[in-house]
Amino acid sequence: MAGRWKMEKTALGDLAKQTGTGTQDLGKLVKDLVLAAEPLKGKMEGDGLKAFQNLKDNVDSIADALNGKLGTIAQAQQAMAKTFEGGMGEIANTANQAQKSGDFDAARFGKS
Repeated sequence: MAGRWKMEKTALGDLAKQTGTGTQDLGKLVKDLVLAAEPLKGKMEGDGLKAFQNLKDNVDSIADALNGKLGTIAQAQQAMAKTFEGGMGEIANTANQAQKSGDFDAARFGKS
């Protein structure tokens, strides 16, 4: 079967931590982009200048919105991690209970 993958118990929690760290980084990168493009402002005109000025005027709200949305994604990942870990525990408990209540005598091939 193509496309097999293995999910470790901590995968979603680790991903949520990385996303949480990335939220502030992305907002800062947007602000850094505006600062880096500032020297080009004199070479822009028309719609390009308007778009850059709009980005510059709204960079704080854009960065905040990006940070907020990524924060929401990180929260969802944390919730999925809890659910996944709880599900793994439930699967183990169910398997143990089934094994304890199972009758394995029928599977014996030797003499009784």
